[in-house]
Amino acid sequence: MKELILVVAFLVAIGLLARRLSGNWSRALQVTGGWGLYEFLGWFYDYPFWGFMVIWLGNLWGSVICSVGALIINFFVLRWYQRTEKDWLGVNILEEIKEKGHGWAEKLCHHPKWYVKWSVWLFAKGFQILIRCLNKNDVLAFIFLSVWKDSFVTTAFLRHGRFSKLETKDYIILVASTIVSVVCWSLGVIVVLQAAKGGWRLMVG
Repeated sequence: MKELILVVAFLVAIGLLARRLSGNWSRALQVTGGWGLYEFLGWFYDYPFWGFMVIWLGNLWGSVICSVGALIINFFVLRWYQRTEKDWLGVNILEEIKEKGHGWAEKLCHHPKWYVKWSVWLFAKGFQILIRCLNKNDVLAFIFLSVWKDSFVTTAFLRHGRFSKLETKDYIILVASTIVSVVCWSLGVIVVLQAAKGGWRLMVG
């Protein structure tokens, strides 16, 4: 339930940003719909499927097979995304956020109404730190996106809105990001499953 609430909140935020920056609802719906479908498919693969494979094949082989599957899926999604040349991920929106985000946060920090300023101050400062990290270099963006999302999203965003032919650099980013993503996710899944097994043993004796 918590995961669903976070996904819905994320999609609402994406839709509002797309509407604010693009100026039209069709663009906002395209980005929100694209993210919504991708988030749903990603949730199914990351949670029930990945957990089932780890339980069935064990921590090592379950994680390895799911990791290879993630790389293959993200490779074909990236190829399809580049061929369609439709920015349903909102890469250009992120580029604009990177450019203007610091100024938006600064306005919130100095809002004339004290209750607005103090209620959003912590969020605004955190947002500014994130924008600085994303603007500093692509390495920090690579780490953040790989851990937060996956290799498809990471590679697509690091192309900075280009829909030209994929280059060797893009494939290196895809593979490297997959490694970072699946290592973090595999460890998380294993820890959760082991904790669940331990809790079950304590309850049933």
